[in-house]
Formats: sequence, structure tokens, C-alpha cells
Amino acid sequence: MSKQLKIKVVAINNEPMEPIEIIQNSIIALAQGMKKINESRLNEDVIVTLLSRSSNIPRGHVQSILRHLAQLEKLYLKPDPKKQK
Repeated sequence: MSKQLKIKVVAINNEPMEPIEIIQNSIIALAQGMKKINESRLNEDVIVTLLSRSSNIPRGHVQSILRHLAQLEKLYLKPDPKKQK
């Protein structure tokens, strides 16, 4: 008999949200944020160098992570039929 905990997640506007919606919103925010960074005046090489040097993570790993962040929404979320119309 395991005791299951009920977790109530509340959004900023005090409307209850399901945890999956929070994850979905976070994925969308990450992907859109990365797209904005990619469209900025800084080129990819500068961003990779800055992050790699400040975190001591190899450049190849940083580059791979940054490239995949912009694709998170496409890779992990089903297309919204409302947006396609």
C-alpha cells in the first residue's frame, strides 16, 4: 500500500494547471528563447565560446546543446491543430 501524494500546481494567475502544461510551456519558452538568441547579432561561435569557457564544458557539447534547444518544441511536442489553421 503506497501512499500517493496529490500535487496541486497553481499558475501565476491562480488558475490550476496540470503539470504537463507547465512542462509544455517551459519547452516552448526554451525553444523560442533559443531562436531569439540565434537571430541576435551574436554569432553562434561567440555564444559557444562564451558558454564553454565560463562553464568548462567542451565546445562540442555546448554547440550540440544549443542547436537542439531551438528544436525542442518541434521534437517533443505534438503540433497544435489550432495554430495550423
